[in-house]
Amino acid sequence: MNQGQVFRVGGLAGLVLVATGLLIVPEARKSSRLSNEVRAYGEELRKPNSGPEVIGRLSEELETLRSMADRRMTPIPESSDVAGLIGDLSSMLDAVGLGQREITTGQSESLEEASSMPMTVTLRGPFPAVAEAVRRIESLPRLVRVKRLRVASNQPRSGEVDRSGEVRADILIDVFFAPRDVLRASAGGER
Repeated sequence: MNQGQVFRVGGLAGLVLVATGLLIVPEARKSSRLSNEVRAYGEELRKPNSGPEVIGRLSEELETLRSMADRRMTPIPESSDVAGLIGDLSSMLDAVGLGQREITTGQSESLEEASSMPMTVTLRGPFPAVAEAVRRIESLPRLVRVKRLRVASNQPRSGEVDRSGEVRADILIDVFFAPRDVLRASAGGER
């Protein structure tokens, strides 16, 4: 082989290497990357995302959340049922031994999400019984809010110390009723 042929073979080999480096290697990498993407999308398609399994799981989660909400939320009755509430309060106060009491109601007012009626409960008796009455009022089976609580001991005559443990408690509560479906109302207003 002469020197000219060596240059030609070397040039041809260099040209083949350059063409391979510029054309074939990038295409091979692109092909490999596309194969990996196809494989990943194929695996994603095999996963259930809207089939009966997923719908069943989501239904169970929704039911769990609803039962948690039912346990945590105190209901708001459709009507104020003042007579029933006063009867329940009277029975509850009798049960804790507070016979000296006065219950008065005020004018109800309409709020954004429900109606509210102020109620004042005035009690006289031993402090532990008054504290138990406040705890039971807060845990009534309907939504009420203790707005103000004032507890004071009886005023003894000058120079005397009151050790009777008797107190007077004024409890102002808001009683909620007539709930409005706020979610439906806001959805209807946005249309």
